[in-house]
Amino acid sequence: MAPRLARAEASLRRLLELLAADAPDERLLNAEAARELGDCEPAEELLRGDFPEEHAAVAGRIRELTARRETNVVRGV
Repeated sequence: MAPRLARAEASLRRLLELLAADAPDERLLNAEAARELGDCEPAEELLRGDFPEEHAAVAGRIRELTARRETNVVRGV
């Protein structure tokens, strides 16, 4: 793994450690980070349940990408 990529992965993993799973916005950030790391099962778990209306569209998009096992960063998420 290239050093820059390794640092980016380490940063995402550290972010996962810092964010709480009980706040909706942080659940979404956790789910997106997990998805980008290829950790789709934890991402799916974080996306279970309802989100406030202001987060519903983003949650739906991350669910869609996770179901497709898409790990690339995608514009609009």
